Amino acid sequence: MRWGSRSGYALKTTRIQVYVKGISSKLLLCDKIYRLNINDDELDREFLVAFLRASTGRYQLEREASGTSGSMQNIGQDTVQNAWVAIPPLNEQKEIARHLAESRAETEAMDAALRHSINLLLERRAALITAAVTGQIPLEEMGA
Repeated sequence: MRWGSRSGYALKTTRIQVYVKGISSKLLLCDKIYRLNINDDELDREFLVAFLRASTGRYQLEREASGTSGSMQNIGQDTVQNAWVAIPPLNEQKEIARHLAESRAETEAMDAALRHSINLLLERRAALITAAVTGQIPLEEMGA
């Protein structure tokens, strides 16, 4: 029996969408994941994933989802096959996907810097409280 997946596939679940660039040769996918086989001459994979992550793409698929549990919802093959995707020319798709990737990278960098700053401020706050409680800061310096 031959099983697995190859790199270069778009994967879709009810919750997330990913583009797999590198993959183990022996990968099993659960029944809640679709492997989308894309015609690269018509559709950029990263553009498609960006579309599926956007509210318009998510809404199309999620409104047809069935199942009682949020984590166990099903999306039928016909829903995926009949989804409407705005498909600009391939070069525009690639440009849009590149721009979104750059924006995402900038946002992630800013998020990391912000988290680092918050951690430093929390450390500084703890050190200041410790210094104040142990009497290491003269009252004159505190404006008292």
